[in-house]
Amino acid sequence: MKKIVTFLAFSFILLVFFSTNASAAENFDEVQEDAGFETAFKANAFETEFVGDSFENLIPTVSDNTVSPATIARTMKWVVVSKTKLPNSYGPTWKTCVEDISRTGSVSCSLTSSVSNTYSGAVKVPIKTIEATLGYNMTKSHAVTLMKSYTADKGKRVKIIYRPVYTTYKVKQNRVLGSRVLETAYVTSKKYSHIQYDVIEY
Repeated sequence: MKKIVTFLAFSFILLVFFSTNASAAENFDEVQEDAGFETAFKANAFETEFVGDSFENLIPTVSDNTVSPATIARTMKWVVVSKTKLPNSYGPTWKTCVEDISRTGSVSCSLTSSVSNTYSGAVKVPIKTIEATLGYNMTKSHAVTLMKSYTADKGKRVKIIYRPVYTTYKVKQNRVLGSRVLETAYVTSKKYSHIQYDVIEY
């Protein structure tokens, strides 16, 4: 009887020992699987993040030869380059100051008129910038008193005509990008100078 009890006790101990080892082995395998899954997940995440591009290409780089369109647009500008004096301008047309018959041996005209500075062409910079270059207001109006007398025989019909004379300048403007000239435009400015008269005798 004693031997049977001893045998049963020994068998129970062996059973408990093997059961414990098997459970430990399963837990170890599960831990290994979890660790392997986490490592694989991290690797896959890394590969997904950089798929379709190399690591070097994801690093921002600056190239001296690459300028964005926005930067070019901000850098381009119009500037006044020069002014050139041209021959005087006239008119645009002759106007009549007086037309009369000489009764006393002369015919005279006297009236007040208004003459304005004018300009034409492509204005690419502020008007004030061009005016600073020219040194005058490009649209200023001038009150002009016309006074002219012409000696003529009695009975002669006389017509005194006039037209304004303008000092004329051409202003050159360049559109530049750094030292490069991209485009050129001109403005012609006419500044009132004086009145020119002429006489027609019939």
